[in-house]
Amino acid sequence: MGRAHRADKLYAKREHLLIAQGTKRVLLGEETYVYDATSFLISSVDLPVVANIVEATKKKPYLGLVLELDLREISQLMVDSGLPLTRSRQAQKGMAVGKLSLPLLNTFQRLMDLLDENETIKILAPLVKREIFSVCF
Repeated sequence: MGRAHRADKLYAKREHLLIAQGTKRVLLGEETYVYDATSFLISSVDLPVVANIVEATKKKPYLGLVLELDLREISQLMVDSGLPLTRSRQAQKGMAVGKLSLPLLNTFQRLMDLLDENETIKILAPLVKREIFSVCF
């Protein structure tokens, strides 16, 4: 394991974070959230946090992906789905770590693949993002 990197004070935005390589630790008050390539971190509100990369080397640097959450899209998805709103204890804090499933990873991969599709990205990206939100919520 690589050495821990300096901690940065920052605001966690409304976002969904995936890590392809490395491990990151986020401190929110007295709570600690650790996530790596097998998990994801989601923040539903802007929060003051302290974060640092705890595993990365020169040969295997930290590599992550951030997807900003669109609360209007998520609200509409919840209305369209008719699913009841359930809140876990972690979700009530505005931040949670979850296990990265293969379907969610594949959906993120499809979203990244659209970066090379200039003609269809505007049409397909919102649909793929909606799928990501539906898997997470």
